[in-house]
Parts: sequence; C-alpha cells; structure tokens
Amino acid sequence: MRSTSSENSIYIPEEILIDILLRLPVKSLVRFMCVCKSWNDLIGSSSFIGRHVNSYVKNLNHAFLVGLQCTKGKPKIRRSIFFNETFKARCLDMGGSRLNGSSNGLLCLSSNSPDLYSPVSICNPSIMKYVGLPVTNLSRPPESEYQCVLAFGFNPGLNDYKVVSSGHAVSNGVAYWIMQAEKDYSLHLVSFDTGSEVFEKVLLPEAMWDGLQYYFGGFNDIHVYKESVCFVLPSGRVDHIDIWVLQEKCLHKLHTVLFPVTSPVPLGFKTNDEILLKYRKYGRRYLAIFNLQTKQINESRVMLPVHCYLDHRVDTYVASLLLLKDIRAQELKGISSVFPLCRGRN
Repeated sequence: MRSTSSENSIYIPEEILIDILLRLPVKSLVRFMCVCKSWNDLIGSSSFIGRHVNSYVKNLNHAFLVGLQCTKGKPKIRRSIFFNETFKARCLDMGGSRLNGSSNGLLCLSSNSPDLYSPVSICNPSIMKYVGLPVTNLSRPPESEYQCVLAFGFNPGLNDYKVVSSGHAVSNGVAYWIMQAEKDYSLHLVSFDTGSEVFEKVLLPEAMWDGLQYYFGGFNDIHVYKESVCFVLPSGRVDHIDIWVLQEKCLHKLHTVLFPVTSPVPLGFKTNDEILLKYRKYGRRYLAIFNLQTKQINESRVMLPVHCYLDHRVDTYVASLLLLKDIRAQELKGISSVFPLCRGRN
C-alpha cells in the first residue's frame, strides 16, 4: 500500500500501516481519510473500525460521561466527557435529549420523558453522526400503568447493539432493572437477555432495601462493575458505602468503603477499580476519582456550577469510528460541543 499517488511516495506494508493507525485517536483517523483513497477505504472498513474499538476498550481508554441539568435560562442537558488523567472536559450540549446509555462510543438518546412512541437515536459525538431508530409497533398501555425507561448496550453474542425499554443497565447483552412485588413489597432484580429473549428474576437481600429506597430516591441506579451488575448503597456509617455485586444469580456484598471526603455520593465505575464521586467541600460540590484497590483519591478541583444539578447516571465513554460509513447515518446537528462547562481552580 502506498501512502500517496506521487512517484516519490514511500511504500508502507499494509500490516505495519494498520498497526500504526490502530494506535491513533479518532480525530486523527478522520483527518487521515483525506490522504488518499486507499487510506479512506482502509480506515472506513468495518474490520478496521471493529479492531480500533476493541483496542481502545482493551486498553481501558475510557472517560467518564457526566450529566448536568442546567436550571438557569432555557433548560438544557449537558454531558461532560472527563478525561481521567487530566480531568480536562469536553462538553456536549444535548438540548432536551436524555442519555439512556453509552457503549463503545455510541450514545442512545431520546426525549427527556420518553414513552413507547418517542423517537430514539443512536449517535456518535466523536464523528458527529447519528442513526434514528424505527418507532415500535407495540400497543400503548394506559398512562398510569407503565413507565418507559430505556437501556442501551452491546450484545457480544450477537455482535450488535440493543435498545431495551424498561431497562436501567446493560451488561454483556443483558438488560437489568428493579421491580417491587405488589403483595409483600419485596424488591427483585429482573433481567432480560437480548440474545435469547429470556427473562429472569432474583430476589434482592433485605439488607439492600432501605438503601435502595432512601439513598437514590428511585430504582434506577444499577451500575456495571468489571462486567458484573452492582449496586452502591449507604452502609449506615458516615461517609461509608457498600458495594453489592451480582454473582451466580445472587447479590453479595463485595466491599464496604470509607471515602476520605465529606458527603461522598458514588456516581459510576470505570472498567477497572476507579469510581467517580461527588463530594462537598467548603459548601460547594466537586468531583473526584477514588481507586478501590489503592484507596487513593484524585481530587479533581472540578467545581460543579451552582445553577446545575448532577444527573446520578454516569456512563463511561470511549471514542470510536462506529457509524462512520453506515449508509443510514446522518450528520449530527442537534448536539454542540462547548468547552469547558465545569471549571476547576487549577
């Protein structure tokens, strides 16, 4: 493969060229598609895009995707992509859109109060493209009998992405949510396998019930930790939390953690042992990253704006080329990038 069409071009073996390109960020790859037709075809091929995503996921090149609901002026939802090593942020102004999940650089967006017939889009903010999903043909139940909640994730068995109504988290192609029994008010973790389309139900330990109802004010904060479903709940002691993990169809308490900050609120996990926190200091709200293994905390000095409140749903994000050559994809115009949204005191 030649890098240009000129007589003085340097020949680069294709396997070496691919190895080099796989190490580059999305922004550079999009620019390099303009070098020549062969580079355009290579970078835009489904095999290269898949290998690039896998290499970034394997190397844990994830960032935190944090949501802020702004109350000043016209209501907006802004998602800040925090790069963990520096805590620098790229911020996305999402208008009135709601984030229902993030997977391999794709975001699932809907209206802020979705129902069965609300439009749903899958977008890639790294390349500013999106695909609109077809509207369901299911019959609408009475308004008082259902609440529509969406979950989005990747099913490795099907090698495809799935959107599930009534899910709160997706892990390995399985959607999870919590339901309460009408007779005894017991709490159950319900799962739906998007591949086999099979439902399962697990009774949650009574030790979790109070924490679920008191701490989050709702049953929508199911996290994914090391490819397992988990819950982060108050332990009953000041500045302590319990981490419960689903193992072999049972919930087990994995950790009880003391955070070295005031009023910590866990927000979400990376794929390793890092957890994002919101905490208070001198009457203001800040973000920090805590490592569960080393017990070390990285206080970011990122101060949350007074006129915004934090969405307790935090996803991880990794830039990718997905949707780059999808014939259904359209240019993404409803989301703008602003920098910065949250300013530290560095």
